[in-house]
Amino acid sequence: MEELTIECKGCGRQVTDESVFCQYCGYSITGQLRPSQQQLQAKSGMSTGMIVAIVVVVVVVIPVVLAAVLYVMVLGISSPHFHTPLAMYQETTITNGVKMTITSISNSEISWSDVTVGLTTDGTESVGWSPRARDLDDGSLASVNLTSTGATALGDIDVYCWVTACGDGYVGGQDYIEVFTAAGATTFSSATTYALVLIHEPTVGLIGTGVTFTGQS
Repeated sequence: MEELTIECKGCGRQVTDESVFCQYCGYSITGQLRPSQQQLQAKSGMSTGMIVAIVVVVVVVIPVVLAAVLYVMVLGISSPHFHTPLAMYQETTITNGVKMTITSISNSEISWSDVTVGLTTDGTESVGWSPRARDLDDGSLASVNLTSTGATALGDIDVYCWVTACGDGYVGGQDYIEVFTAAGATTFSSATTYALVLIHEPTVGLIGTGVTFTGQS
């Protein structure tokens, strides 16, 4: 093992770390910081730093990470925005169109503002309308014309869309959507299959399968 030395403050010569007096000039070495003590202090300082780092991780970082994970888990489980609801529908033929009634829905907290009404033709052409919850939240049965500024073109036909809801702003059973063409205008074709659906905007998923129909011959 290598012998540790220390510089004498009296004469500047190197003496052993264990010396009490300088062997050259007799200067008292007692009280001088020895190399072995310096190493011990360095090791002690390193241990303190590690302890502080561990305390910071345990007290600050881990709770923050756990809180974030718990927040995501709770939202993922409880928030209606993280799951596409299921729904069942009833189709009814109306003049120049179809009525789609919601008979049941798995989540009663889906706002009409989070839904798009979609209409497609054989999957090649499509249109969509976005209801607003505030227009369907008057405490009673409310009907809203989603094409109030004029019919929407779908291929070579012009389509109108109405939503009628129970008046609480949420999509519920017995709410219904009607799509139809104007009297005397080109109507839905009997040679084309149309699909009327509800799309859950937060997840971009279909709320059930909707209904499919063809025009009256």
